[in-house]
Amino acid sequence: MMVATLEKVRRHGIWHDETRLLRKNGEEFDARLVTTNVIGPDGHPAGLVTVIRDISAAKRLEAQKARFIATASHELRTPIANVKTRLYLIEKQPEKLHDHLEVIATVSDRMSKLVDDLLDVSRFEHGVISLNRKDINLQDLITSVIRVQEPEAIHKHLTLRHELSPDPLVIWADQSRMNQVVTNLMTNAINYTPEGGEIMVQLTSIIEEDRDGAVHSFALLSVEDTGIGIPEKAMDDIFKPFFRVNDYNTGTGLGLSITKEIIELHGGEINVTSIEGKGACFSVRLPLAAGSSEMQSLSPVGE
Repeated sequence: MMVATLEKVRRHGIWHDETRLLRKNGEEFDARLVTTNVIGPDGHPAGLVTVIRDISAAKRLEAQKARFIATASHELRTPIANVKTRLYLIEKQPEKLHDHLEVIATVSDRMSKLVDDLLDVSRFEHGVISLNRKDINLQDLITSVIRVQEPEAIHKHLTLRHELSPDPLVIWADQSRMNQVVTNLMTNAINYTPEGGEIMVQLTSIIEEDRDGAVHSFALLSVEDTGIGIPEKAMDDIFKPFFRVNDYNTGTGLGLSITKEIIELHGGEINVTSIEGKGACFSVRLPLAAGSSEMQSLSPVGE
């Protein structure tokens, strides 16, 4: 190989290559090699210099972009084909115009949602998401989402239950984005729970003390289902863009990724526990605002 490298450098003056190399700790990494001539005092080649650069991060980004484009193209191709088919059928079956238009409207909404999700992913990646924050009563927000999602659960013969703290829990947040979080978690539970299953939405508060002795209060939202669960090998990927546990539903795999970004942007965190075949539980922790009853109970007397 060295002879071939020498010949290429002699002919072109420089040689580029990519390969996999080992670090001292035995870990493999992607490397780019650039080899050039070293010219001696007599003007003749005296040796070679090879510069090695770790391009593992760039390779991962390149693969992520390729996967993003391929998945987005795939997700758009099916609804576009559906629209074209329905337009063809309208010509052939004008008497069924209403039915065909209903399908076209549904497919159009699906494409619009996909585009919105793709734009969200792009905005989060570039850090250009702005939040319109205000005090939000979590009980009111969750109740509103349940009211919207309940017909979907009933249609699928699922039992949707909820237990919400009787004390007002208020967060300083963007209402539209937090509505998106709760909706995504409930939609995900409905999509991955077979008929006859159950979904439980719970909201409570927790108080924690940090290393400096300061006390902080958080809202804890959990959405638990008796669905298909998540394989242990998939747990590390569950919040990655376009990831789906399997093809059980036709979602884009962007919902949980966007949900995690929104929660972390609000200073919160999301975790998941699951037993494959028995269900999953997504838990969201968000800092409570000063107007929350829990935070008021932590304030010194007289404040």
